Formats: sequence, structure tokens, C-alpha cells
Amino acid sequence: MRRIIDIPAVTKYLYNRYDPSKPCELGVFLKHVREFHQVSLATICKETRLQHSYLEAIEKGEFHNLPGGIFNKSFVLMYAKALGLRETDIALFYEPVLSDRDGVVA
Repeated sequence: MRRIIDIPAVTKYLYNRYDPSKPCELGVFLKHVREFHQVSLATICKETRLQHSYLEAIEKGEFHNLPGGIFNKSFVLMYAKALGLRETDIALFYEPVLSDRDGVVA
């Protein structure tokens, strides 16, 4: 488990760079946090027990490649938690994205 990131500092820098309403932005944000921690996707796979392809889909904003429904939100939260983020830290990103996807419930 990563140390909890100083989200106000991260927010100031990263949140201002991304549009939380776009699926690809959520993925890019998580990817940049992962790279900030210098953690591989393989490590996140082991920690979350999520398939590598699911994590790649999240990073690319390709939520249609995930199982759908509540799983999408759960997978994003598991990934974020493995990165040291809290649910409230990424709510601005995943709520608009996941509640808006075809048939996906946030």
C-alpha cells in the first residue's frame, strides 16, 4: 500500500490539468499518480487482484472494456486506493464519468 498522497498538493497540480468529465482524463490522472509513485501495472495487479487488461482499460478511459455496472466503480476505487488515493479524492473524476456511461451505475 502506498502512503496517502498529499492530495491538496496533487489536486492543485493535477486536477487543474485534467477535465474530470472525460473518461480518458480519469485514466490519465490515475496513470500519472501511478507513475509519480514509480509503480508498475503488474504491482497494482498483484495488490488489487484486478486483471492487467482492466487496469489498462481504466488508464485509457475505455470503460466499455470493463465488466460494467457497479464493477466499474469498484475497480476504479480499488486502483485509486492502491495508489494511496481516497474515494473522496477522485470523486470529481469518477462520478461524472461512471454515472454517464451506457448502463453504468455509479
